[in-house]
Amino acid sequence: MLDSETSKQVDIADGEATMDKAMKVMKKHVTKKNESKLAKYQKLSKAVKKLDRLATSPSGNISDFNSSFTDADNAVVDILE
Repeated sequence: MLDSETSKQVDIADGEATMDKAMKVMKKHVTKKNESKLAKYQKLSKAVKKLDRLATSPSGNISDFNSSFTDADNAVVDILE
């Protein structure tokens, strides 16, 4: 594995750790008014992690990977819209 790839994987892992920490704080302090925002963030976090896995551990043939990656990318975009 190239050093640049390792660095990117560390960046991704750090980003996921930051999301997880933010999730813990939000769960601890969520109010009725913000429950829907927390649910959206949970959905987004799950979708981003799926996209991360595809980027860091690609598998299958190029066509299947491309389809899976496009679906995962679109899922993230749909949540953000």
